Amino acid sequence: MAEMSEKEMPLTGRKSKFEEPPQGLEIDKKRALELAQKVTKLRVTSTSERIVTSVPPIPPPLNHKSAYKTLPDGREVPDAEKLLVHFTLEGRLEEETAVRIIQDVRECFKAEPNIVNVQPPVTVCGDVHGQFFDLVKLFDIGGPPKTTTYVFLGDLVDRGCFSMEVCLYLFSLKINRPDGCVIIRGNHECRRMTSYFNFKDESTYKYSEDLYNEVMKTFDCMPLCVNIGNKFLGIHGGISPAITSLSDIKKIDRFREPPFSGPMCDLIWADPFGNEEDFMSKQFEANKVRGCSYFYGYHAVSRFLDNTGFLSIIRAHEAQEQGYKLFPAHEKTKFPTVVTIFSAPNYCDVYNNKGAILLFQNDVFNIRQFHCSPHPFNLPDFMDVFSWSLPFVAEKVTEILYILTRLSSEEPEEQHVEVDEVRK
Repeated sequence: MAEMSEKEMPLTGRKSKFEEPPQGLEIDKKRALELAQKVTKLRVTSTSERIVTSVPPIPPPLNHKSAYKTLPDGREVPDAEKLLVHFTLEGRLEEETAVRIIQDVRECFKAEPNIVNVQPPVTVCGDVHGQFFDLVKLFDIGGPPKTTTYVFLGDLVDRGCFSMEVCLYLFSLKINRPDGCVIIRGNHECRRMTSYFNFKDESTYKYSEDLYNEVMKTFDCMPLCVNIGNKFLGIHGGISPAITSLSDIKKIDRFREPPFSGPMCDLIWADPFGNEEDFMSKQFEANKVRGCSYFYGYHAVSRFLDNTGFLSIIRAHEAQEQGYKLFPAHEKTKFPTVVTIFSAPNYCDVYNNKGAILLFQNDVFNIRQFHCSPHPFNLPDFMDVFSWSLPFVAEKVTEILYILTRLSSEEPEEQHVEVDEVRK
């Protein structure tokens, strides 16, 4: 049985074999990050640090020849290491190349069942939400993607300003190692959410609406759950009264836009009760906070775990101050019935939360936390400086015209002089 060790949680300054970057990439990646940080350093401690002496040029878009490589077996796959450095320097791809990656990974997703099977050792990650530069940090502490099996529990996009880079890079890793990079669908991998939040705007700003539509077609093919060594079930959201066994998940038609209700909706939208008293006393309740799906409690989860033989449900979907949350343990296994993991530190640049990932190997359940990394600044809605400044310029021009109008309309005061004063 797996055991959870609090001692395995990270300490400041602690080193481990997982903290070393991939061989052959260390120099390039460090250089890329240093160049980016010269312009985008967030924590200003003196006025001199506010002065930018030079701005590194943004590299030109990569074409297919530059972005892909040929493996010894003859397969053409994206050069993930090159893309990592390129995206860190805020580079983009030619649209045809980006579409090729999106379409190639779609075939990988199509070939997978609703529940993907993964064997440990494995690193499990929660929401990323377009925070590409924190994703780079995540790989530093979670293990090199060349040799580490990763599971991402959905919500790659929205809110952060680098969702396209997150998608293209993770899709590239998936194409290189289909079994080594498992990505399941979250509630943000759909048309409704990406149109309401910022991924659609980002896609059309950086590429085009046609490319956005290609990404949506790929999202429609993503699997819904992951079976981790027959011990943990990875889901984005959770369970519901309609999900009592794995067969309920396997029979879902997932190749579509998620519906507003039903098992598919529940897998990506449901939440455990946040209050421990409610979690221990209630089974299910309508999730009025989300506006759809359910809250689920201890007894409902315990029954599901007993029916399926899993030790725990590992899910994402909710920001956590420490990057994770452990729910009350099962009375039989003494292991948390639900574990929430969230991998977007300083969520939305305002929450000041930690990010976390889970490492499961040799029957040890390990939690590692990490802080946010500096990232380039973007104006709201990806506006350019000129468009962003127009309202302020218009306001000042209006003030000036108002003042000039007042001055021109004011009549000069008449000066009355007494005759006697003139004679004097």
